[in-house]
Amino acid sequence: MIRKAINLDIERLVKIHRDSLPYSLLSRLGKEFLRENFYPFILNSDNVLLLVKELKGEVVGFALFTYNGNLLTKEIMKHKISLSIALIKKVLSDFKILFAVLRRLKTPRTVVENQVLFVDEMPELYELAVSSNFRNKGIGSELTEKGLSILREKNQPKCIVRSASYVAHNFFLKLGFYDIGKEVRGKSERFVMAYDLT
Repeated sequence: MIRKAINLDIERLVKIHRDSLPYSLLSRLGKEFLRENFYPFILNSDNVLLLVKELKGEVVGFALFTYNGNLLTKEIMKHKISLSIALIKKVLSDFKILFAVLRRLKTPRTVVENQVLFVDEMPELYELAVSSNFRNKGIGSELTEKGLSILREKNQPKCIVRSASYVAHNFFLKLGFYDIGKEVRGKSERFVMAYDLT
């Protein structure tokens, strides 16, 4: 069953997030940050669609969509004091996190080929994660397709996704996403892909 996430799912979301995305900045900020700051904030945002896949009463994966990346950034800035305190605590205990945060804060250069799109104002599949025991069973595809269906019902024209790995890039190509450009942040590059919802 795929459903919207609720507060009771937070512990499982944190575990899946950290296990599936261990090198993401959010995971590196720690489970306390995810549990106490990030997921409660996300679950209370009107700009976010957080879907979970549940099998036999257990959450085994999630897809986090944002309706508008710029609006989500503004919402995060409203909560910057509590998020900053949590971030400072983590940085003081692990200086490598400081460099990861600084890299993340560096404004990316997004090169969109042959199109004029305001990618930061479009719906985005922000995170997709499936528990390791349940991978390669179509759960990521199901979650993505359900989220795209909900966006389509809300008359959104496109959904974007940013992908850093070739495995993820190929996964999204198979689902019908197509390349629209690349995002460069320092030395790292990510594919920027779109899915037509109309």
